Amino acid sequence: MTDDERLQVKRVLELRGSKMAEAVAELATAEQLHQWLLHYNVNDGFLPCLALVRHPACDRGTALMLYWRFSDCLMEPRDPEQTAKAAAWDAHALLVELGDRLTRNDFASAEICFDPVSTLNLTTEAQKTFIYAGVPEGNLQAVGSRAVEREPLG
Repeated sequence: MTDDERLQVKRVLELRGSKMAEAVAELATAEQLHQWLLHYNVNDGFLPCLALVRHPACDRGTALMLYWRFSDCLMEPRDPEQTAKAAAWDAHALLVELGDRLTRNDFASAEICFDPVSTLNLTTEAQKTFIYAGVPEGNLQAVGSRAVEREPLG
């Protein structure tokens, strides 16, 4: 990434909630989106993640990383009462949209490397458990060949 692109990502991370989501939608490249996710803290809610999922430049590797990075909170049973109170915390809506896009394989690229099995140290038994729970096998497969490491944003 260029210094200007890093600065854009840094500025996005300084925002909160819907303002951050709007700024994520304005990032230009798959690498910026990936860097944003590498630096993102879920305590800021799911709206910015939804903007990432909807972004036309989102790489499949980034989407897969999001799916597994927040899988603990995304795969919890839905509490409709809680969801109605805070759209920013609607994990179910994020999981559905993210899962649909992963299933459709609707990404501009699949270059950024992410391997859920090695990243999460999933045993064969754990993989079978996820598949039995409804995780599509494709979401357990490695994607991409270009490693994008977390960069200091300055």
